[in-house]
Amino acid sequence: MKSPILPIALVAAVVGGAVGALLVGILQDRRAPQSRSDGGVDAATFDDTALRDVDRRNAEAIQQVLNRLGELEVRLEKAENERNDLKQTNKALGVELQELKAAPDVKSAEDPPDVRSEVDRAVKEALEAEREKKKADETAAGLKAVDQKMKAATDRALKDLQSRLGLTAAQSDRVAEVFNTMNQRVMELTTEAAAAKQSREEFDWSTRWNDLMTETETLIRDELSTAQLASFDEALGERGISGILWPEK
Repeated sequence: MKSPILPIALVAAVVGGAVGALLVGILQDRRAPQSRSDGGVDAATFDDTALRDVDRRNAEAIQQVLNRLGELEVRLEKAENERNDLKQTNKALGVELQELKAAPDVKSAEDPPDVRSEVDRAVKEALEAEREKKKADETAAGLKAVDQKMKAATDRALKDLQSRLGLTAAQSDRVAEVFNTMNQRVMELTTEAAAAKQSREEFDWSTRWNDLMTETETLIRDELSTAQLASFDEALGERGISGILWPEK
């Protein structure tokens, strides 16, 4: 079975505390191998429509998170305003009570309404909204970083396969689409893992990741000729497709 070190690091980066540092450490970009001129196809010659479509879908997913951040900010502002209003009300009621107690003709005065519970509720809601906003910020930043690192890895891997296998233009387009689909699936897995951690539910990241890598290998294999398969298997080595995506690990 392939090493789950990378997938575990990816999800830890998104749902953990030090998001940026871990992601940079685990998925640090390295210089992409140069395409050789032994029959490979330059990456600039194939249609990048599929890649741009995935970029758009990923941008929409991140925008949804940002929209949620905006909603949380509105909630936080509303809660803070409510807390301030309650404080002013409590202060005014306290002054009124002191005046009533000081009046000589008044034997007793009713206590003001107990607004402490309302103040506590407003404070609690404000703090909760702030915590949710912080988590959403971390998740959005993590998703964006994962998306960027995965794109860099698949672009590098495509150029490597073009050089090693001498892919035709049509093959390059189809392999690029396989990688685009894989990237989208990685984003979905990362989002699911973050939600599972927040709700304290179990999530088998290692199994889900290995299944995705195996599926990606199979889809690429289906696009290759018999002669190319031997070179592809050699490139896979013991680490499988992960070794092509992240040869430095």
